[in-house]
Amino acid sequence: MLKSGQKLREISFELERITSILELERMKKLSKNIPNLSQNAIRIIFDLEDSLVNKPVRFDKVSDKIEIMFNELAPLLRTELTKEEKMMIVNAIGLSPGHWYKCPNGHVYCIGECGGAMEKSICPECKAEIGGHNHQVVTGNQLASEMDGATRPAWPTGLDY
Repeated sequence: MLKSGQKLREISFELERITSILELERMKKLSKNIPNLSQNAIRIIFDLEDSLVNKPVRFDKVSDKIEIMFNELAPLLRTELTKEEKMMIVNAIGLSPGHWYKCPNGHVYCIGECGGAMEKSICPECKAEIGGHNHQVVTGNQLASEMDGATRPAWPTGLDY
């Protein structure tokens, strides 16, 4: 007979496994929309399915391996936005040209209000520093003209490093 603490741990591990299965299904659905999906991505999807569904073992024994595989798979499933999708995003946000920037690793973000950076933050994708202070973006951030066609920042000194 299992002790209540052990039961709770096992239930917790099973919930983590089920959550991982749901994430795998989401990623499989996403992968179907990617033409010429890499063999590496396909292999990782099959390995995840084996570890989570086909040949399951205690989740606490494989959770680190599962996390590594998800982290390897995620960037392989990213796709570039089309020009039309970018235009829809820009129109939905409703800012004038020059409000869109990208971190040193190319992840796009926007600065509202006047378009001049007034606070620093961290890129949610790669943890690089984004934003800035005194209306200037931090070094390494660039104007993301591919979003709105801007040739200069909305705030005139926005890129003066």
